Amino acid sequence: MNPAPDRKNAVDDYQAIRDSHRAREILLILAADVGNRINDLMLRDVLHAKALGGTREEVSATISMLERSGLVRCGQVEDVLVLELTERGDDVAQKRASAEGVAKIGVNAR
Repeated sequence: MNPAPDRKNAVDDYQAIRDSHRAREILLILAADVGNRINDLMLRDVLHAKALGGTREEVSATISMLERSGLVRCGQVEDVLVLELTERGDDVAQKRASAEGVAKIGVNAR
């Protein structure tokens, strides 16, 4: 009897792809904003509208990865987390650079 396909690997692959697209979209959202800033509450709504939302934990993990990678800076204003795009984050959003964990989208993506 042949073993069934490993569904866990398929789910993990899907989640990794979704996470990388979510990371890219966060950078693009920040790059499009006049002040290159957004709060996490508004960000979650925009990601949800673009079918890239997730659980609070998933979105927070993506934000943390972007911050650790130096692509965004995060600061707390009262009870709200505010994200700000860094110069390196803007370079990745504008396809002048790439970053681990951020989807490459476009003609020369690979």
